[in-house]
Amino acid sequence: MVGSVISELAGKKSLQVYIDETKAKYAGIFWPSLLKTVPSDNLKWSAVIGDRKAGVAGNVTAFNVSAPLHTRDALREKDGRIPSIRGKRVMDENDLHKYLELSKQNNLDINRVLALIYDDIEFCSIAPHKRVDWMTAKMLSTGGKISFQSDNNVGVVTQYDVDFGMPASHKTGTTGEIWSNAAGSTPLKDLKTNFFEPLADLGVGGGVIRMHPSKVFDLLNSNEVLAKFGLLSNGKTNGIDLSLQTVNNFLTQNSWPTIRPFNASVGIEVDGKVVYSNPFEKDNIVFTPDGQIGSLHVAPIVERDRPVDGVTYAEYNGNLVKKYSKTDPVVEFTAYEYNAFPSFDTIDQSFIMNTARKGSFAA
Repeated sequence: MVGSVISELAGKKSLQVYIDETKAKYAGIFWPSLLKTVPSDNLKWSAVIGDRKAGVAGNVTAFNVSAPLHTRDALREKDGRIPSIRGKRVMDENDLHKYLELSKQNNLDINRVLALIYDDIEFCSIAPHKRVDWMTAKMLSTGGKISFQSDNNVGVVTQYDVDFGMPASHKTGTTGEIWSNAAGSTPLKDLKTNFFEPLADLGVGGGVIRMHPSKVFDLLNSNEVLAKFGLLSNGKTNGIDLSLQTVNNFLTQNSWPTIRPFNASVGIEVDGKVVYSNPFEKDNIVFTPDGQIGSLHVAPIVERDRPVDGVTYAEYNGNLVKKYSKTDPVVEFTAYEYNAFPSFDTIDQSFIMNTARKGSFAA
């Protein structure tokens, strides 16, 4: 078999055409709503993190005196190397026999043949973007940390671990009991003390509070919250369920940030087994300013500029998708490559609270 299955069918454009025609069916990715894409000319990323406050008042002085010297706000620069996000799937000889059977039929239906390899194309189109989703959720819900371990990545690549350094004063625990304690927890007081009051001092308006869906349930089940909305009397609920919309209406009326559940799922494959879970840290809730929280630094791919003979290429949101064959035994590979890494540019204006620890964010 010379070249890839795709190139045999309809020329080098058919892989791209197939992706373009079917991408609406692909599993959704969320990182574009949180990160802006920043192209890089090399394999390095750099992010400038500044502490944006409401502004410093000018000094009132007498005439004929030297103007007082103001302190410049310190800017922090984080940098590192952009990793490659890559992988591949293989069609063995049994799979290829199915392709050959279809290709020998009269009135060949290319779409039917392509459907045979659809799963591999879809998988390789979205896989690197789901890794970016995972990295984004982790840095957002840990106070700016991304760490690769044997249970979340094939191979431990600690050289790409990063901590964007959220200010210690922005990382807190609960003011009362932890949120899983419905009788003693005080979610509204926690939000006021740990988020709303510091934000008012910084002059930060708007924004959003993100949390794992399980924390939304904890908040809505809290006696403090139920009592606030008149749904608790003598320690018992009146049988009316409280909705998040009701809580958000209350927050909006007071010009406070609203709550948004972080609903997401990413599959992580280790030792051939895929486990799907929400990558947002379950116990942490996070405030970030309105809009995107950071950048996705994207580096060039050598094979895009220097394509290899016999390989069919296509693009999916910057990800280079490839199909090619090898012999002895005959196999067909579908592969992906995306050189990208996120940065948490607004971390100095963000806050995080551990709802499972009283007082401090961590031990």
